Amino acid sequence: MTAEPNTVRVVSRLQATNLRPRDLISPIALAIYPVLFLLAQNLDQVVVSQAVRSLVFSFLLLLVVFVLSFIGVRDWTKAGLITSGALILFFSYGHVYELLKEWANLLARHRYLVPIWGLALAAWVIGTWRRKQDQRTKVLLITVVSVSILVVSGWPLLMWYLPTSGTGRSLNTNNEMIEAPNLGGPIPDRPDIYYIVLDGYGRQDVLAELFNYDNSDFTSALEKMGFTIASASLSNYGHTSLSLAATLNLNYVNDLAGAMEPDSKDLRPLEELIENSAVREIFEALGYQFVAFETGLPYTSIAGADIYLVPDYSEDRQDFALLSGLELNEFEGMFLETTLGRVALDHYIRAQSNIGEFLTGFPYKKHRNRVLFTISSLSDFAEREGEFFVFAHVISPHPPFVFGENGEEVSNTRPFSFQDDGCCTRDQYIQGYGDQAAFISSLVKLEIAEILARSEQPPIIVIQGDHGPGAYLAPSKNDSNLKERFAILNAMHLPGEGADLLYPGITPVNTFRLILQEYFGVRLELIQDESYFSPGARPYDLELIEREELEG
Repeated sequence: MTAEPNTVRVVSRLQATNLRPRDLISPIALAIYPVLFLLAQNLDQVVVSQAVRSLVFSFLLLLVVFVLSFIGVRDWTKAGLITSGALILFFSYGHVYELLKEWANLLARHRYLVPIWGLALAAWVIGTWRRKQDQRTKVLLITVVSVSILVVSGWPLLMWYLPTSGTGRSLNTNNEMIEAPNLGGPIPDRPDIYYIVLDGYGRQDVLAELFNYDNSDFTSALEKMGFTIASASLSNYGHTSLSLAATLNLNYVNDLAGAMEPDSKDLRPLEELIENSAVREIFEALGYQFVAFETGLPYTSIAGADIYLVPDYSEDRQDFALLSGLELNEFEGMFLETTLGRVALDHYIRAQSNIGEFLTGFPYKKHRNRVLFTISSLSDFAEREGEFFVFAHVISPHPPFVFGENGEEVSNTRPFSFQDDGCCTRDQYIQGYGDQAAFISSLVKLEIAEILARSEQPPIIVIQGDHGPGAYLAPSKNDSNLKERFAILNAMHLPGEGADLLYPGITPVNTFRLILQEYFGVRLELIQDESYFSPGARPYDLELIEREELEG
C-alpha cells in the first residue's frame, strides 16, 4: 500500500530537478575547450580531422560523469557543477605536471600529484553535494568563465578558416619585374632540378663544435661528385615555413610578417607562398613538371603539385593490425599528455608494454617510411621522359629521432611531435641528432650518386638545410645559440660555369636567383644576404641578426 506514495515522491523529486540548458552549458564548454585550445596552438603541425576522436572522447567523458553525478546527488544543477569540476581537473593535469617539471621538479611525480587531484575532486563533490543554498550564482559564474575561454580558444580557429586566398601572394615582397624566361637558355638541353631540403641540417664547423659530429665524409663525397659547398652559408630565417617561403619566392617575406600580428601563428599565407611559389610558376612556365612529396607537415606538403608522391603505409600498420586504426595520431598523443590520461600513458611507457608501443609507435613508423621513401625516390626521375623540378622536404636530421647511426629503428617513448623543444634532454638531442645525421647523410650520398649516374644531362642539385639544429634554441634571441640555428649545409651541383658564381656566405634566398640567371636567362640580381630571428611561438616577430652575432 506504500508503493504509490514512494512513486509520487520520486516523481516529484525528479520534477523538482528538471534538466535545464544552463546546467549543461559549462560542462559542454569545458569539454570542447581543451581540444580547441591544443588544436589552435598546433595548426602548423596537425590538421583538424586529427582532433575529431579527441572531441568525441571529451563528450563521452562529459556524458558519463554527468550521468553518474546525477545518480549520486539527484540534482541536475549539482550534477553540472560536479561535472565541470571533474573536467577541469581531468584536462588540466598534464599542464600542471609539465609546469611542476619546469619549476618544481621534485613535485612532478604522479605518486604525489594524483592523490592531490583525488582530494581536490572529493572536496569539490562533497562541497557541491552538501551545499543547501541556491547555486545559480556559482553556475552563472562558471558558465561565463567557461564560455569565455571557449570563445578565446576558438577564435584562432575561426580566423584560420576565414577565406584568405591570395593573401600570401599579394603580400609577397618579390615585386621586381621578372622578364619572361628565355626558353633557349645557355644550356640547350635543360637539366632536371632537384631541390633537397634536409630539415635542420647544420653547417660542418658548427656540427663539429657543438655536436662533436664530423660530416666531412659526406661533404667530401659531394665535392668529388661535382658539388660546391658554401662554407659560410646561413639561413635567412630560423623557421621552416619562413625559410622555404623566402627561398621559393626569391625574396624575403618581411612585408608579409609586417602585415601579420606579431603574435600570430597563422601560417596560411606562408603555406600559400610555398604551395604556389614564384619558383614553381616560373619553372612550370618553362615546361617543367613540379614534383613534391608528402612531408607530414601540412604547409610543406604541396599536394597540388603536378606529381605528388605518398608512401604506402600498409606495412607500417601491420605491426598494429590487432587494433588497426585505433592507434594515436599526432594530435591525440599531444592531447593525451595534457590530461589525467598521462598517468596511464607514462605507466605503459615505463613498463615498455605493448600498449605503450601501440599508443605512440605508429606515427614514428610513418615518419621513418616518409623519409626513406622520399630519399629513395629521387633518382626515379633521372631517366623519366620530360623535365622535372623535384622538391623534397625531408624532415631529418631534425627531430623526431627515428634512425640510429646505421639506420636502426630508435625507440621513442613520448607521443609523436616535430618540435625541437621537449623531445629530449640536450645531451639526448646531441646524440640523437648526430646519429640521425650520419645515417641520412649516407642515404643522400648514395642517392645523389644514383641521380648523377642515371641522368643523361648533368642535373642541377641543391642540398640545403632550411635552418640549423635546435639543441641550444631558446624562446629569446639572447638565450639562443644563433650560430647553431642559422649556420646551414648549403651544397650545389651546378653544371658548367655556374659553380663559379657561388660564394661562401650565400643564403637560400639567392639560390634560385643565381640558377635562373645563369641557366635560364632570367634577369635577376642577387640581393643582400640577411638573417632574421623570431621566437617559436611568434614566427612573424622578426628581428635582424647582425653578422657578428652569427660568427661568434
